[in-house]
Amino acid sequence: MTALDVAEPLGFELGLEPRRALDATFVDGKLTFTSQRGSGSVRPEEIVFVIPGDRQQNSDPVICALREDPESKEFPYQLDILFVTGDLPSELTDGLLLSRAPDHLRPEPGRHDVHFVVSTKSGLGHAPKFWDSVVQPLVILADQRASAAPHNGSGLSDKFNVLITTGADSIPKFAKERWAARQPAAPGYSPDKTELIVLLSGDGGVVDLLNGCEEAETTAALPTLALLPLGTGNSNFHSSHKPLYAENGPSHMVLGLRTLFFGTPAPLPSFRAAFSPGAHLVTDSPKSDAGVDYLFGALVASYGFHAQLVWESDTPEYRKHGDKRFGMVAQELLKESHSYAAKVEIRGQDGGALRPVGREKYNYVLAALVSNLEKTFTISPGSGPLQGRLKLVHFGNVGGSKTMEIMMAAYNQGSHVGMRWKKDGSEEEDYVGYEDAEEIRVTINESNARWRKVCIDGTIVEIPEGGWMAITRLRNPLFNLLADRSVL
Repeated sequence: MTALDVAEPLGFELGLEPRRALDATFVDGKLTFTSQRGSGSVRPEEIVFVIPGDRQQNSDPVICALREDPESKEFPYQLDILFVTGDLPSELTDGLLLSRAPDHLRPEPGRHDVHFVVSTKSGLGHAPKFWDSVVQPLVILADQRASAAPHNGSGLSDKFNVLITTGADSIPKFAKERWAARQPAAPGYSPDKTELIVLLSGDGGVVDLLNGCEEAETTAALPTLALLPLGTGNSNFHSSHKPLYAENGPSHMVLGLRTLFFGTPAPLPSFRAAFSPGAHLVTDSPKSDAGVDYLFGALVASYGFHAQLVWESDTPEYRKHGDKRFGMVAQELLKESHSYAAKVEIRGQDGGALRPVGREKYNYVLAALVSNLEKTFTISPGSGPLQGRLKLVHFGNVGGSKTMEIMMAAYNQGSHVGMRWKKDGSEEEDYVGYEDAEEIRVTINESNARWRKVCIDGTIVEIPEGGWMAITRLRNPLFNLLADRSVL
């Protein structure tokens, strides 16, 4: 990256084409204008931020907007930079004026680091281009046009750390390096040093960072994560931004960029999933499967249908189909309709001993710290953004048809919670269980290894027959998460 001049040609140096918006008028909920490319318009919902004009420096307001074309198969995002003559209406600027670059995006040697992690394989592979054509220009423009601090020829671009992933071990290696740098024995260690890690990835980036840490007492300041949702499910992002979603409102990508520039850090709730001896990770290569005692997570720990779906869809053949692979595998699993032999125990928020849930066979067991597994799939409607409430969702051996009905209800704003029905040929009632928990323990009694897989935030672990998984909330967070102030 290169330091850029604050003049209008800025955009051209980044491969953009900024426009000067003339004869701007706000009408019918949008700003209409003319430019060198003819007439145009921008809606408030498309705006990431507005840099105010400065009459003393004879500079005009700058609108930075994200255009999206869902029909584009190659790359659906385009950054639009508009230099507007005259004042802007409050409908365009309310809550979006960026009068100075945010401190969390301003690296200071020895005091504050800023890292951008660009995951090349996440989702549809859009992260590298989104970094080059959207995020990088916005960050540099915000610094050079909105910062009151004088520049000495060296821009922020010289101080960022940018990681472009080259393989599955890129983020885990980075995570371990960052953890080591926060230890008192590390060169240049300061307990007051802070850092921001901006993830252009899916949920896997958060998982890798969590599991590069250790659950140990530390005096170091917590690092802060910022999420730009470029994966498949993006559970963490959608759960933390859900209250901001509205019909005809900003897209989740616009909301993510706004949070990057205007957000505030809050503790990221996490859990520890411990495993019985003999448990091992399941990977693409059997040779690399390794024993595992525990994993950290921030989303879900599951056994049964959800874990099976994640595991069986994560093959090179299925990955070719993108997010459609989940539906393909789900249909096969529902036809098979396996019932999972397990003992599930729960310790409530009032403490006390573990108590059995009371089923012998299960189709679904899932512990959740978040509300959504996808943008529209609400598995735990009672989980608010970053509240840290551990919830258990479960139902028994109900068959493929009822499992599908329950899953579809989750797409209807989480209406599976509270579902009750009569068992076939009986007056006995069955239900979807949903309860608060401090600890959840799942003992697996399956003889076939296929049915002994558990899922921790997308990572698959195989449990030995008669072995167990125990999930507990972490009392102390490992990271902060940049969040919109209104959801806290």
